[in-house]
Amino acid sequence: MPSRRRFLTTLGVASTAGFAGCTGIGGSKYSPGTDDTTEWPMPAYDRGFSAYNPDAAAPRDEVTERWATELSGLGPSARPVVAAGRVLVPTSGALVALDLETGEERWRHGQEQPWSSAPAVRNGTVYVGFADERAFVALDVETGDEQWRLETRGSIKAAPTFDHNYDTLFLGDDTGRIYRIDATTGDVTLRGEVFGPVTALAQGRSLLVGTESGEVYELFVHHEGFTGLWRRKVDGWVTTITTHNGDIYVGTFGGPVYRLQDGADVGSSQWEVEHGPTHLAATGRHVVGSYGGGLQTFDARTGSIDWEREGRYDAAPAIAGDTVYIGGGEKGENGNGFVEAYALSGGTGIDPLTFGGRRWRFPVESAVMEGLAVADGAVFAVTQGLDESPSRVYALESA
Repeated sequence: MPSRRRFLTTLGVASTAGFAGCTGIGGSKYSPGTDDTTEWPMPAYDRGFSAYNPDAAAPRDEVTERWATELSGLGPSARPVVAAGRVLVPTSGALVALDLETGEERWRHGQEQPWSSAPAVRNGTVYVGFADERAFVALDVETGDEQWRLETRGSIKAAPTFDHNYDTLFLGDDTGRIYRIDATTGDVTLRGEVFGPVTALAQGRSLLVGTESGEVYELFVHHEGFTGLWRRKVDGWVTTITTHNGDIYVGTFGGPVYRLQDGADVGSSQWEVEHGPTHLAATGRHVVGSYGGGLQTFDARTGSIDWEREGRYDAAPAIAGDTVYIGGGEKGENGNGFVEAYALSGGTGIDPLTFGGRRWRFPVESAVMEGLAVADGAVFAVTQGLDESPSRVYALESA
């Protein structure tokens, strides 16, 4: 294990236990998903941004290409979403909708260089923000027709999330404004403020907000406004907030990964891992993280590393059943990419004699960026766009 990584608890500093590649998770705790009709309706699957669907069936052994669609010079700007028969791909130039079965383009929305954020889908409607337009719009998922538009004070970079009833949306802009919006009409029903550009939102027991200035807020939402329950400073720009069953995990750019406490010790650290992953997924038992230097799986209770793999994993992970799906590769004109599947258990044995860890690897023409989605029995990934190797969307299914 690299010496630069240290495990910090609220009780003090201790070194991480175990070896990379050990069977620290145990295959018996997770089962393969069996439902091949699932969707991935939000950027990280659900309102809590867990990026984990225990029921989703997805390729675990050999894999084949269902289709691959070129994005005509557009590069990915956020993770794809899969719902209502569409694969929705945010890009530097438009939100692009592809047919789930064939990969054919059905519609696109946006002007040149709008930089769309990750969308969310509910009841036949796509909700998406555009950074350069300072706007948030609702679109018909089948046709792309605009249903309503909200002009925002600043640019929208963070993906939106829903309240517990799915009738209200929350979003934040780069001026620090928070909005509560009626999902049907687009009417703003509440406004609030935090310090710094909003970079992450998640719905836990209450609304969680992360900022570029390195702060995490939990806000109680009521008819009169947003009330701060707690506010926590972290060491780095907040890239991800992930929640599962009330647990709160925070990823930062260049800083630690945190598990934050709820209850009597709200906002304090249950554990921290220095120089941790940028992108996170959570199952309740474990946290999976990826960044440019590797893939790591942590014990959710202690923060100790169960297993890890070195590599250029710049895409955000997705978990389906008992399998972690991840993408990455070398960036640039001479780079190449891949999509991989790993057993959530990490395999059997101790590196380099670990067996059954990596289930498959599929090479692609350039680095996989932003994040993966798992739906309809397949894995969806988007590659970096280059002059000699245009950006592509891949749908991979069992061979």
